[in-house]
Amino acid sequence: MKEQHSAGQPGYREGFVREYRRLRPGGAADYDRRRQAGLPSWQAAARALGVATWPELLERCGLSGPALTFSFDSPSIRRLRELERLIKG
Repeated sequence: MKEQHSAGQPGYREGFVREYRRLRPGGAADYDRRRQAGLPSWQAAARALGVATWPELLERCGLSGPALTFSFDSPSIRRLRELERLIKG
């Protein structure tokens, strides 16, 4: 039988924050892959804290994830720009 967790259950926030700070994970999958045995998955912690997504969980716990960065100079972008120039003539 699957254990049910409630938002008021103590320890979820503190345990998640402590483990997050120890790991400094690159994302949700990284957190789950490297978390210490016996600690809840990010999904279980999120459920217990009344949120549904990784960013919401980080926000609820006062944490910030790695900033998203985008490269506008990738080979694909360069090729698309080149094709655009060819089309426009």
